[in-house]
Amino acid sequence: TEELLSDAPRLANRLTVQAARAIRYAAGEAIMWGDGVGKPLGFMVGAAKVTVAKESGQAADTIVAANVLKAYSRLLGGGSRAFWAANRDVVPQIAVMTIGNQPMWLSANQGLQNAPQGTLLGLPVIFLDHAKTVGDEGDLVLVDPDGYYAATKQGGGIEFASSIHLYFDYAIQAFRWTFRLGGQPYLSAPMSPAKGASTRSHFVAIAD
Repeated sequence: TEELLSDAPRLANRLTVQAARAIRYAAGEAIMWGDGVGKPLGFMVGAAKVTVAKESGQAADTIVAANVLKAYSRLLGGGSRAFWAANRDVVPQIAVMTIGNQPMWLSANQGLQNAPQGTLLGLPVIFLDHAKTVGDEGDLVLVDPDGYYAATKQGGGIEFASSIHLYFDYAIQAFRWTFRLGGQPYLSAPMSPAKGASTRSHFVAIAD
């Protein structure tokens, strides 16, 4: 309402900040999970993704070292920009993973006082609200962003408009944000290497 905007002069600025956060979230969710209909095709939905099967006898809702190692082995190319997209629920499990007596996960600067984030098998771990909880496919995903093409409207960015006329009779001001984003994985299917039987991809997930 115009009354509220007048009484709380910082509210308009707060709306702008929160709208930008909401737009970032919507874009990230679409890039990971979008169905491609009126939105980007997410890398977890597109046919390029590789899914690593769980281990024989593996308990439900767990991630084990073998899952991580097998996912890493299915990454396509050098993966210089690759990272692990993870839900924070995975921390209690990846933080204690080892190969022999060597930890697989290292916190930032190798000091627990700077945790979390850190690296898993030397690749950064980025915690995202878009990732699923432990046990669901999408809880820990190896992602190489070089395998995804995203495009915004030419000269794009976020368009903002406000109007005092739309609800003039009710003394309500309307705000509108518009953005356009398209995208999809470059590959239409996982790649078969010249040597070896296992397919590879820029996007590797662990099965339910």
